[in-house]
Amino acid sequence: MLIKSIYNKKRSGYALLLMILIVIIIGAVIWFDPMSFFQSNDPNLPWNQEFHLVEGGAQVPPTTEQQAVIDKNLELTARLERDGSPRGVLKILITPSGRASADWDGEFYPEKKVFYDVVMADSEGNIAPSRVFVDENGFEDPTKLFFITKGNYMIVVSDDNRGTSYRIGGTMYVRGWIEPDLHLTGEMIITADMKEYKTLTFEGDLKEADFSSLDFPSLF
Repeated sequence: MLIKSIYNKKRSGYALLLMILIVIIIGAVIWFDPMSFFQSNDPNLPWNQEFHLVEGGAQVPPTTEQQAVIDKNLELTARLERDGSPRGVLKILITPSGRASADWDGEFYPEKKVFYDVVMADSEGNIAPSRVFVDENGFEDPTKLFFITKGNYMIVVSDDNRGTSYRIGGTMYVRGWIEPDLHLTGEMIITADMKEYKTLTFEGDLKEADFSSLDFPSLF
């Protein structure tokens, strides 16, 4: 009977330890947000496409015969939108070397009595001819030319509801697809932690520009 009692106590102890371990694991799963792991590994998120960025000094791969011809300086000034509401203006510049930059500027009210002033937002990058466009049905379109830029942004927020003013900032990505006729459809994604992010959209036609004096320093 003594041996059986000791055995039962050991089993109870193991069961208790197992329950504690399960509680710890569940708590850790909730604390660390498991969805962030799957989200951060999504290949469609811009920070998982940074391998397309070419460091300053290196040569950007040339476009294919099917893609847009970029043999002159091109620019686009387009209105940014989020769910149909204006979010300032984006200016994109692309050179014949394949280098690109995108600058964001604007003032807007995303909420009633909450004023946003974009005080700094610029990014640099390049075209990426090797990336192939695939639509929602899985069909490829090799004529579209991909581009991507990365940089930082800073916004001053004035909240009249609370009588406060503060700054928010983080990383900005601008990316999109250029048609052979130079029509561009894209989006700007801003994030502070690579987990939560906001997407702003834009489109327009690239036009010839003169910014030969523009310098493109190293991205890193």
